[in-house]
Amino acid sequence: MKVEDFLNYLKESKSKATYKEYKHGIEKFAEWFGKTPNEIMELRTQGWASTDLHQKKRFVREIEKFHKSLLEKGYSINTCRTLTLGIMQLFRFYEMPVTIPSGSDVSKTVPSTKDFVPTPEQYREMCKVASDSRSKLIISLGKDVGWRIGDFVKIKKEQLPNLEEEAPLLFELITEKEDVIGKSFIGTETVKMLKEYLLTLPKDDPYLFPSNKEHFIDPDTINRTLNGLAERSSVHIPKGKRLRFHSFRNDS
Repeated sequence: MKVEDFLNYLKESKSKATYKEYKHGIEKFAEWFGKTPNEIMELRTQGWASTDLHQKKRFVREIEKFHKSLLEKGYSINTCRTLTLGIMQLFRFYEMPVTIPSGSDVSKTVPSTKDFVPTPEQYREMCKVASDSRSKLIISLGKDVGWRIGDFVKIKKEQLPNLEEEAPLLFELITEKEDVIGKSFIGTETVKMLKEYLLTLPKDDPYLFPSNKEHFIDPDTINRTLNGLAERSSVHIPKGKRLRFHSFRNDS
C-alpha cells in the first residue's frame, strides 16, 4: 500500500486541482505527524487490523488534532477542511476509511467570500464577446448544471440527455467528490448551443470538452477562458475577488 499509487490514481483520474489539494494535504499531515506518508500508512494498516477499538480509531483522533492545529495557526475553516481531505481520501482509497463523528469541527465549512459572481447581464455580455461555440457553451451549461469543475470537464457526449426532447432536460451524473447522483436541468438555450457545438467535435473523441491530446480539457483552461471573456466584456472584478468556474455553483 504505497502513497505513490494513490497519487498516480489521482493524477490519472481526477482533476489537477484535486490532485494538488490531496497531495498537499497528505504532505502537511505527514509534516505535523512527524512520519513519512508511507510510514503513516503502515500505522493505519496495523490499527485497522487491531481488535483494540482505541487503536483502531487512532487516526480519527489524530485527524481532529491536526485540524485543530491548523485552526490555531490561523488557517481558514475551509482550508483546514481541505487539508484534512488528503489523508482521509488516502485511507479511503485503501478501504480503511476514517469516520469523523457527526458535529466534529473537521467537517465544517463556510461559504467563501472570495468568489466573484457575475450578474445575469454580465454573463450575457461575456457570451456576446465569445468568438467560439465552446466558450459560449461553457457559460450556458455551467450556469445550468452548477457542478464542480472536476465533474464538468469530464462530461462525455454519451452522458448527455436526449437533446430532441422538450427542454428543460434532466441531466444526471455521479459526482466526483461525494459519489452521489447530481441532478440538474438544461434549458432551451443551452440545448440549442449543444446541438450546434456537437457538430464541431471529432466523432471519435468521447469528451464534450476534449483537449488536443484526446483527453478532457484542463480545468485551468476553463478558468482562463472565463477570465478572458470577463476582461474582453469589461466585467469589473473587485480587488480581492476572483472569477472561477466555482462561481456557477454560487449562482445556482
